[in-house]
Amino acid sequence: MRCPQKGIGIFSGMLGFLLMGGFVLESSSQERDTTGEQFAGKLVRVVAIGGETTGWAVRLDSERQIGDTTIRQVEVDSGPSQISLESFQDKRVEITGTLTWRRGVERKKYPVVILETIREL
Repeated sequence: MRCPQKGIGIFSGMLGFLLMGGFVLESSSQERDTTGEQFAGKLVRVVAIGGETTGWAVRLDSERQIGDTTIRQVEVDSGPSQISLESFQDKRVEITGTLTWRRGVERKKYPVVILETIREL
């Protein structure tokens, strides 16, 4: 006769271990740059394989060199500001925020701005 409590305990332990591993992976998959940055361009919706996206990006008016990387767009994370971006969709905007670099399995390293302010141009 099998003991269902033992199976539930093992399952719960494994689930907790996997969830903790995901938390550690997520927290280490982002590099933070502490300087505030401004970017101007068109705010658009984006999608990516595996969900490695915030869902929003600013396609820059012109290429920008950051360190040894040339970027043409930055993803936008409304993060703590909780600014609704829908009303700015497909419009030319200027955003201000903290530039971070996130890492993904498919996309490797990509720029994301943690949004502080946004205004239509």
